[in-house]
Amino acid sequence: MGDASRRKKLGVARQSRDTKREEEARNREALRERNADRVKKAIELWDQHKPDWNERSFNRERIEDVSLVDRGIYVAYDDDSSEHCSDNPSCEGHPKVGVSLAVPIGGKRRGGHLGFENYIALANDVLQQLIGQPGFPNARIERATCGAPRCECQEYFVRWGDARIYKDYFPFDQPPEIEAAIGRFFGYSEQAIGKHLNIYSWLKSPEGLAFIKEHGDYGNSILDEWSPDVRAMADALIQEHAKRQQQTVAA
Repeated sequence: MGDASRRKKLGVARQSRDTKREEEARNREALRERNADRVKKAIELWDQHKPDWNERSFNRERIEDVSLVDRGIYVAYDDDSSEHCSDNPSCEGHPKVGVSLAVPIGGKRRGGHLGFENYIALANDVLQQLIGQPGFPNARIERATCGAPRCECQEYFVRWGDARIYKDYFPFDQPPEIEAAIGRFFGYSEQAIGKHLNIYSWLKSPEGLAFIKEHGDYGNSILDEWSPDVRAMADALIQEHAKRQQQTVAA
């Protein structure tokens, strides 16, 4: 084969690759435009369903570098499977569409994730919205890894950034240093980590377990699912518990 023929074949192959990249870029842009409309509609529905929800505020209270939260991307997904809401009052009037804030990595924040219980299609939908976005390297779907009986369910996570240093579910007797390391992996402030440790120390205490039995347990988001009055009672008890713990350490 002559040099001219080889150059021609290489040129055709390069042109084919360039055409494929351009097509992929156009598809991603079209997807982003469709998703922007979906996100707008989803946020409007959630503002009607639960006016006090605000994922940016939720994350700004926890993540040390709040500029990452400001650069977060809202992702929307169909969510017409609300059987898990059967005994959860916060699901009344559920708009059957989900919207979540994906916060990019940067600085101390090494990774992030969003979870979708039993529904890989939802996880894949969100993954497609994050692929190629700045701050979301190594975007992927992973099955849950568990350290507690709750793992009988199949949960899928959209993850980005470094490989995780944690299991997805821990029993309440998990050492606090492990919980703190997980918080730092997600870029949480030391203040937020300390507050988290106080909450879970109380939740596994006899007083906390009795409170959960009386007012209901909605999983990892337990405090956020309670009514404002119940949450206020829980916050007061958590503060008292933290003070007693500090007094015990000081003694």
